[in-house]
Amino acid sequence: MIRIIAGEFKGRRLKTPATDKVRPTADRVREAWFSILQRSIHGARVLDLFAGSGALGFEALSRGAVSADFVELHRFALATLKANVKTLKVDDRAAIHRADALRFAERLHPGRYDVAFADPPYAGQEAARLVAMFRLNGVRRSPLRRAGSRPAGGHVPAQRVRARLLDRAPCGPTHSGRRHAPLWRHGRHLHLRPVTRIAVYPGSFDPITRGHEDLIRRALTFADRVIVAVAVNVAKQPLFTLEQRLALIQKAAADPRVEVRSFDGLLADFVRAAGATLIVRGLRAVSDFEYEFQMALMNRNLAPGVETVFLVPAFDLTYLSSSLVREVARFGGDVSQLVHPAVGQALKQKFAK
Repeated sequence: MIRIIAGEFKGRRLKTPATDKVRPTADRVREAWFSILQRSIHGARVLDLFAGSGALGFEALSRGAVSADFVELHRFALATLKANVKTLKVDDRAAIHRADALRFAERLHPGRYDVAFADPPYAGQEAARLVAMFRLNGVRRSPLRRAGSRPAGGHVPAQRVRARLLDRAPCGPTHSGRRHAPLWRHGRHLHLRPVTRIAVYPGSFDPITRGHEDLIRRALTFADRVIVAVAVNVAKQPLFTLEQRLALIQKAAADPRVEVRSFDGLLADFVRAAGATLIVRGLRAVSDFEYEFQMALMNRNLAPGVETVFLVPAFDLTYLSSSLVREVARFGGDVSQLVHPAVGQALKQKFAK
């Protein structure tokens, strides 16, 4: 069972399909999406592709959508959708379509829906195909229009597809390794505008570990500069002071392309002030995803021109975290393989008896 988060049906329980083939969208993910979409939902015509339990569409109806169409092919999910429609008594506002979600989307007429949700399976190419389908620059007849446009007599529609392609670099690296933006004209001549892609890697880094170093090195494969941003959090009592953490990071990540700074306040504000276009975050386990996904959506809302990139650490570093390193060092364990030598020496000094 899952619950409706807010609105007319707040707290009401929804059934989920009796199969492990369907994965309902988690509460925190739905809450993040609807926090961003709240202005677009009221009075909207909603499409829920890969509907499953229908959690996204029913949440939209609860928050003021005028209608919701659910598209699903799995028989257990279809039975669950019908049961949830009956439970919430929204027969007059809900329609269930037994169809393949991609084929259904391909046949839509322009402007039929105001908001579309798509939570496709992780495996397969459905997400990428949907992104390509709903990009206005690549599809002439899109069932959705770009967020912010206002068709005559309609509501402000929004385009929301789960996955987005990271394609900010229009031309890719040149033979010299530098990236360039599109051509611009000055008089009769064409020039190239050089672009420096800056990524921000935020965290507390108390202390920096080999896992952090691994992510910094890999971020430099697609960014020209990486700013390691150390968060100032007065609510926490870190082992190392801010100045100590900054100094240790500079030793562990010694590279002219890496800059170490501290920040206090919203990460989105710091990223924009730094002129960055990317936020780098690490995912050690599936349990990290929901929180990180929520933060990524909020940062996109606060700074629309900034993308979040998730990196999975090297296999032998997946288990590693700053808190684990602190615990091992506290009880005299060997952390020489887990951190930079300067960090290991600092830990010994901290816990010396």
